[in-house]
Amino acid sequence: MAQQEARQRRPSIHDVASHAGVSAATVSKVLAGVTTVKPENAQRVLDAVERLAYRVDPLASDMRRAKRRIIGAIMPEFESEFFGQMVTELEGLAEQ
Repeated sequence: MAQQEARQRRPSIHDVASHAGVSAATVSKVLAGVTTVKPENAQRVLDAVERLAYRVDPLASDMRRAKRRIIGAIMPEFESEFFGQMVTELEGLAEQ
């Protein structure tokens, strides 16, 4: 049962670290492009990322930085041209 749950959940940075035999901080540095990580460790991290199909979780990253990049909008109708244009405009303003 535990293996089935592990397959269903998204791999974490700690899973990558465990597979690569490095710390989570090292994984973070490699993924951020820090060049001071030993090349052999960086390669093990990249191999583990690929093997596990790891993707950075933007919500988790934002929480660590106490920074948010998500804006919610509640619209009464999705098919309405007016509300569709409003969401498009809000999205453009947020990107600026």
